[in-house]
Amino acid sequence: MCRESLPVWQRHAVENQGRVEVRGIALGADRARVAAVVDQFSVTFPMLLDPEYQMAEVFGMRSVRNGLLFDGAGRLQFAQVGGFDVRLPEIARIVQAWMVQPSPNDLAARMEAPRSDGATDAQALRLFRAGVERFHRGDVGGALGLWHRADEQDPGNPVIEEQIWSVEHPERFFEGDVDEEWKAEQARGEFES
Repeated sequence: MCRESLPVWQRHAVENQGRVEVRGIALGADRARVAAVVDQFSVTFPMLLDPEYQMAEVFGMRSVRNGLLFDGAGRLQFAQVGGFDVRLPEIARIVQAWMVQPSPNDLAARMEAPRSDGATDAQALRLFRAGVERFHRGDVGGALGLWHRADEQDPGNPVIEEQIWSVEHPERFFEGDVDEEWKAEQARGEFES
């Protein structure tokens, strides 16, 4: 976690207390140096020390600004090595989606369950899962492209539609309450984005 992004992560930790646990990892730093930075930025979330770069070795990290997002069961949901700066809008969207929504793997599992209309579409599921893989690698544009193809294959699938909408329109999902009226308009096809 780079020093410049610590205030942003601190805000996420405070705003989402009880729902999200934020941890920083200080690669190659000693306890005194990390304590000084924690005091400087008034960080209240735990900072883990990795003086021997073990995390860097495990995850192939060669620079700072890496991001690892885990679900409640400890499963890695998203990893980006390098360039993970939460101050950038595209990274902030990924973090927001991760914090308030089921993981893409959970959504894919929901797609496998029979829908109320009994329909399932294997090709749409394959496209959705491929999008999940791209999303995990940080390729949001590629993930959206695959999810749109899945939506064409299985129109009206609420899991696919909500995944697309939440990434394309995070303000409707992550700023205050979910905009249910807007979602209903989208589902009816009455709203052009």
